[in-house]
Amino acid sequence: GFTLIGAFDSVSDGKIAVENRGTGVKTKLFVQQILNQGSIKKDATTVQLKAVTPSYMGAKLIAQYAMTSDNSTNADDLNELDLIVKTKVLSTNILVAYVNQSFDDSSKDQDAFRVVARYKF
Repeated sequence: GFTLIGAFDSVSDGKIAVENRGTGVKTKLFVQQILNQGSIKKDATTVQLKAVTPSYMGAKLIAQYAMTSDNSTNADDLNELDLIVKTKVLSTNILVAYVNQSFDDSSKDQDAFRVVARYKF
């Protein structure tokens, strides 16, 4: 059946952000979405809801939505919606995603389309 996941994370405003220290990009937080790492890694509270379908004809559909409250002096809250399709074609993992980000500062709003192909050899 369907999988429904809810997650909550709260990160303080300490000296070190919760992120990959080598790349400065992704976090290990449960509420990590496709593009929200900059908003969730320090001084933020995030709630996420995620739904995953069972695999159908080799494809899995994922919808995830996260609301982040920026607790810093910037106070630039973020809402992010990710719609994702994952499948495998000729031993290659394919991810196709649409991302919508909506900030309090609407000049930062964005829509993104991402395609990732991974082949293990």
